[in-house]
Amino acid sequence: MAIVIPHPQLLRNYLVKRGSSNSNCELAILCRDRNIRDLVKKECNMIGRKNGFKQSELLQAVILTPEEWTPENGLVTAIQQIRRDKIVEAFKSQIDVC
Repeated sequence: MAIVIPHPQLLRNYLVKRGSSNSNCELAILCRDRNIRDLVKKECNMIGRKNGFKQSELLQAVILTPEEWTPENGLVTAIQQIRRDKIVEAFKSQIDVC
């Protein structure tokens, strides 16, 4: 599983290229769309396969979030180290669904 913070413009450009009609939606709405999560997972796994990842190393699920991880929201430290306990706490309901 991966938690991904998509780059808004790159995601929208990708959706336009794929002919998606909802590319103009807010990022938060796009992040909740199951089809978009599946597209991101598929793209990540395709890159993983190209780089020799084994089947067990490929993603089974993706959580998309529009919120950047900053020291202010407590998801990273001041020196940008991730705080796994806070991330698990913040995304617990989504992780449980996966």
